[in-house]
Amino acid sequence: MKKPNVICFGEMLWDKMPDQISPGGAPFNVTLNLIRMGVPTKLLSKVGNDLPGEDILKYFKKNGGETDLIQIDEKFPTSTVEANWSENNEIKYHICENVAWDYIQFNETVEKVIKETDVLVYGSLAARNSVSCHTLERLLEYDLKKVFDVNLRKPHYSKALLNRLLGKADLVKVNKEELLILSEMFQVSGNEISLLNNFSKKFTIPCLCVTEGESGAFIFHKGKKYSHPGFKVQVQDTIGCGDAFFSGFLKMFLEGKSIEESLEFACGIGAYLSTKRGGNPPINFKQINNLMKH
Repeated sequence: MKKPNVICFGEMLWDKMPDQISPGGAPFNVTLNLIRMGVPTKLLSKVGNDLPGEDILKYFKKNGGETDLIQIDEKFPTSTVEANWSENNEIKYHICENVAWDYIQFNETVEKVIKETDVLVYGSLAARNSVSCHTLERLLEYDLKKVFDVNLRKPHYSKALLNRLLGKADLVKVNKEELLILSEMFQVSGNEISLLNNFSKKFTIPCLCVTEGESGAFIFHKGKKYSHPGFKVQVQDTIGCGDAFFSGFLKMFLEGKSIEESLEFACGIGAYLSTKRGGNPPINFKQINNLMKH
């Protein structure tokens, strides 16, 4: 089976933690993860004409990324996000506006590549500004598989935007908290299975992927729920774990593996990443396989 060509659309940035700074952004992390797993993937994003932009491009290229779809902005800076741990061990982000990835353009280069692309991965954050949002909506007009990594960050989304993005998706990934927010926002109700069924039907979503942190994840596909409890590990850092999980599931699912096999591998790579620092560390498949055996 031919490996699908993937474009990830959205933010690339520096995550500034109290004790370290590291390159990140969900589309950036997913792109690098897919590349490391052998899936041909490009990132459509934008950085500023500045030193942080130069540094993140160097890091991206060093780790196998191609930069032909990464634009340079002469006016707006490369994004830096302040990330801090809350008292209940959750990450809180302060995301500045008017940064380079708010102004991703649809141009001839993008048009040429998107015509040869099989899968588009997108999120809600990079659609907060009208310029990047317009580009994303142009991309969503093309006939390709559309994958929505919801990634809600207050106050950077609206009901109207989410309604449009959900309505285009063939596969949607959310965490459990995001699913509850969306269900309340769009007045979708029911017990667990009926809620999943009603939510999927409302937006015509064939495959819904829901992460539950330490409790694993589940997939709702064609009216059936598939669950995995996750793997127990010593957690070092949860930044990028959802991105790693999603990348793992996407790789397996797009290559025609079963839901069960795709879900197990996704939980394995997500758990593995939580034992490392940073949002996109190198992937050691031997360690992941060992982790999944225990």
